[in-house]
Amino acid sequence: MKELQPEKREHIMDVAEKLFAENGYDAASTRKIAAEANVNSAMIAYYFGSKEELYKSIILRRIISLKSDKNITENKETLVLDKILYIADLYVEIFFNNRTFHKIMFREMGMTRKSEVMTIVKDRWRNNFGLIIDLIEKGIKKKEIKKVDPELFVMTLMAIPRTYVLTEVLVVDIMKTKNIDAVYSKDMRERLKTYMNSLIKAMLEK
Repeated sequence: MKELQPEKREHIMDVAEKLFAENGYDAASTRKIAAEANVNSAMIAYYFGSKEELYKSIILRRIISLKSDKNITENKETLVLDKILYIADLYVEIFFNNRTFHKIMFREMGMTRKSEVMTIVKDRWRNNFGLIIDLIEKGIKKKEIKKVDPELFVMTLMAIPRTYVLTEVLVVDIMKTKNIDAVYSKDMRERLKTYMNSLIKAMLEK
């Protein structure tokens, strides 16, 4: 039996992630993924078994769980506002580093079809949102932050990344950049972090 090569497996996932983001799950055929990755279709079956398992592997390697971040869950002395600011910075970093993956994520969240992958995505995002909502509610109870609607606060935070991902061409015009790559530049990353921090403080800081 041929030995599994982690670098080859990662390469196939990188190529497939890009195609899934650009074309959607149904349009990104195994044959097309194999051609773009410069491997044969049997290699995809060998490493993943099926296109669905390849898709699932891509999701699992990128999607995060805030509950596993000790800076959020174990540091009890940190103020709620500081934890929310930390989460916002974390999301901006992840979002900018994995923009093609987030196209897949937001597409999955908007789908009505049922699948194992969709269940994974929605459960993980539901848990992450739930953690942030819990933090907000605790902060309000302790009178550390202003009283806000926790659920709508979370939706407000997610609106900007979702706009970035789903309307990139429009964002280029709004932000007055030269192209889509410029929208994801280091300067724009820091600009977004600064804005998100200011927005959160305006909404929560007493």
